[in-house]
This record gives sequence, C-alpha cells and structure tokens, in this order.
Amino acid sequence: MSFVRRALGPIIRISAWLVLIALVAAAVGQLTRDHSPLLTLAFYLPLGLIGVALVLLDLSLRGRSLARRPRFAGTLTGLAAVAVQTFMLTGLPAPEPAPPDKPTVRLLQWNVRWGGGPHRARDGTWRAFTQTILSHRPDVVVLCESPEPDWLFDFLRAAGNDATPPADTHTNPALAAGALGDWHYVMRASRPDPTVTYRHRTVICSRWPVEFQSESDLPNGAAVVAVVRPPGQPPIRICAVDGVSLLHVPRAPLLRALADLLGRLHSAGRPVDIVTGDFNATSRAIGFDDVRAAGDTYRHAASHRAWAGTFPARLPLYDIDHVLINRRWHVADADTFAHPPADHRGQVYTLWRQ
Repeated sequence: MSFVRRALGPIIRISAWLVLIALVAAAVGQLTRDHSPLLTLAFYLPLGLIGVALVLLDLSLRGRSLARRPRFAGTLTGLAAVAVQTFMLTGLPAPEPAPPDKPTVRLLQWNVRWGGGPHRARDGTWRAFTQTILSHRPDVVVLCESPEPDWLFDFLRAAGNDATPPADTHTNPALAAGALGDWHYVMRASRPDPTVTYRHRTVICSRWPVEFQSESDLPNGAAVVAVVRPPGQPPIRICAVDGVSLLHVPRAPLLRALADLLGRLHSAGRPVDIVTGDFNATSRAIGFDDVRAAGDTYRHAASHRAWAGTFPARLPLYDIDHVLINRRWHVADADTFAHPPADHRGQVYTLWRQ
C-alpha cells in the first residue's frame, strides 16, 4: 500500500490542487453570482461535489494532499464547501398548515423531458409519467418540455376519466386551450430564437376551468399566463416559464424580462399568484432579485422544503425548477419526486391563500 501511495502520491497531490482551484472558482462564483459570462461558469460549478472530491483525495493521502502541515487541510476545506452548498439548498421555515376554513390547492410542476427523453414511448415512459403525476392527486399541473398534444390528451383522458377523443386535437399547435373530460388545459409551443435548436412546449392544466390570458417570448425563454378558476374560490393566475438550458446563455435577461411582465400584469390589475416552471437558473441568480421584487412580491416556495434541489434528478445539486408564490399565499406541504428517465425532479406543493 505504501508503494502505491508513493507512486500515486504526486498525481493525487496535483489533482488535489486542481480540485482546490476549481473549488475556489466555485466559491467566487457563489459570492459574486452570475454578473458576467465568466462568472456564470464559476457560479454553476457544483461547489459541494467539488468539495467531496477534495475530501476523498485528501483522505487518500492521510490528510497530506495539499501540504504536510496542517494535516487534513483539504478535508476540512472540502467539508466546508459541502456544508455551504447544503445550507444554500436546505429549507429553513417550516410549512404552515392551512386553517380549517382555508381551502388548499395542490400544485404539481415537472419538466417531463418530452415524455421520456430520447427513448420515450407513448405507451411506455409517458404512460408511466402519467401514472406518477396522478398518484400525487394534483389540482393543477404545470409541465415543461411537454410531449406533443396527442400524448398530453392521453394524460387528460386518464386524469378526467374520459375515454372520448377531444373535439379538436390541435395538431402541433403554437397555442391551444380546451377541455377533455373533467380536465382543462392551456398549451403553448414556441421557438423564439430560430438560431437555437431548443423549443418550448409548456402546459397548464387543471381539474378546474383554465382560461388562457397571455403569452410572451422572453429572452432565452418563454412564458404563458392562464387563470385557473376553482369553484367557490377566487381565481388563481399562474405564469408558467421555460428557460433554455445552455450554460453559456445568460439567465439575467430572461428573469428581468419576466419581472417586467409581472410588474405590467400587476399594474393592469391582473396580478400573478404563482410563477412556476423550469427556469434553468438557481434561486441565487441575480435576475431573481428582480422577480422577487416584482408586482406583488414573490418568494420561493422551496424554502419550506427540506431540500430545494431538482436537477439532476438522481443527485439534485441545483434548484433550477421553481414555484414562486406572492405574499398572499402560504405553503402547507412540499415535496419532490423522481421518475427516470426524467432528468428533473417533480415538485408538489399544497398551497393556501390568506
């Protein structure tokens, strides 16, 4: 073992110093946030994962990967990085149970990866996704990267216990709205930037009536606003957002344009209650400062969840899928779930309005 350690020691030490450099870059990224393209790359380095790598390298040389004195400097540095990321992704306020006289709304948001990724199948992955969604008994479902309309109608038929086909299948629509059985939907598809291969298909559907209100092509993303009308309750205005995932694409323009949209709707007397979707931006991104301060002011519902990360599904180190609620709303319960081959975790919230 000592021979192996002597032979591999120099390689491990060089690797440890390289990992330490990456850790410092990640720490600088978190401190300065994504103010520039270069800082954005540092901002999205996985601080905790880099910390784990430094700990393992340091322990392999009995705490001497960076220097002989002090021993375990690499281990302590790596553990500090893990602790910082854990703190950033851990919810602090406890959920607030709804009073007996307050009705609740169960909201599910999920990036379903077009129904199952590159090996998707209508009767395979998508049917399994449908069963997973329905097992959470949602009142409102918001899907990003939704599959094509006919696949969505399979879900709506299952949700609404309706075996009849829709009156209008809206073949590959840019915008569609309607009802199937007991469930209502708004679907919006777009490709705002023809130079980017990414396309958007976002769905807001509910067991209650849903009315389309507006659509917007945002920088590096898209949004659709719909009103859900639960019986005996005030309407719920929802803005669903989908942002591109390319790392070199700045997130701030999307988020600031979203903040402007929320502000305009608020000024027009149509304030948005819930903003949700796959933003492909973490909650510490600078653009979220504007979103949280816009209109009615918003806060992240994930702050009430034990772990805020949603991506990648198997090791959720990034909170890039969000549910933001305005100051009148509260979180009674919060959870996430994973279902391969979806690469994002789904989110389920039980919400109530003051």
